[in-house]
Amino acid sequence: MNRIRPLIAVAILLGAVLSRGAPASADLLPLDAEISIGREAAQIIEDQYPISTDAILAARVQRIGRRIAGVCGRPDLPFSFKVIDTPDINAFCLPGGFVYVFRGLLQGVPDDDALAFILAHEIAHAVHRHALRQFEK
Repeated sequence: MNRIRPLIAVAILLGAVLSRGAPASADLLPLDAEISIGREAAQIIEDQYPISTDAILAARVQRIGRRIAGVCGRPDLPFSFKVIDTPDINAFCLPGGFVYVFRGLLQGVPDDDALAFILAHEIAHAVHRHALRQFEK
C-alpha cells in the first residue's frame, strides 16, 4: 500500500485540478497548466520514492531520452528523465513530460536501443497527453 499512496496522491491532484473549471478536453488545457500539474505530481513522486544518485545511470537515461524528446513533436515540453532507485520493473510519464524509469527495469534492459524503445513509449504518453485524457473519462 505504501507504494500506491504516491500514485493515489497524483491521481487526486490531477482530478482536483482538472475538475476545477478546467476545460473538458486535455487538448484545451493550457501548456503552463499541463506543466504545472506534472511538476506538482513529480514532487509528490520524488517525496515518496528515492531518486538514483548513480550519475552514469542517470546520464544514460537523460542522453537517450533527450535525443528522442528532441524529435517528438512537442518542443514546448520541458522533458525531464529520472531514475527511481528501487528494484521495481516499471516506467511512467507524468503530464508535462516528467519521465521516470525504475532501476529494476534498467537492470533488465539489454542495450540502449531497448531503453530508447521504453523512453519513446513514455514520451508518446506526454506527446498525446494520455495522463490528462485519463481524467477526462
